Amino acid sequence: MEMPSNHIKEFQKFQIELKLPEEVLKKALSLHEKAIKNNLQNPNLVSACVYASCRNSSTQITLKIVANIARIERRELALCYRLLRKI
Repeated sequence: MEMPSNHIKEFQKFQIELKLPEEVLKKALSLHEKAIKNNLQNPNLVSACVYASCRNSSTQITLKIVANIARIERRELALCYRLLRKI
């Protein structure tokens, strides 16, 4: 299954704004693919995948920073992150 172009653009936006290393972005993309295969559908999924991959790689990024870039509420991002952790 091919990723929608708006998701790709959103990942690229995070990579540019957070200056993410390539390996963190690759982890986020693979996590997103895994979530889609497990039927996790949430409008904040890309943001949660970026946050999760940053946490796993010890990149110092907070929920608030990711939420601000994505222009969503921090609690919405936290909820999606918790759902993502269950897969």
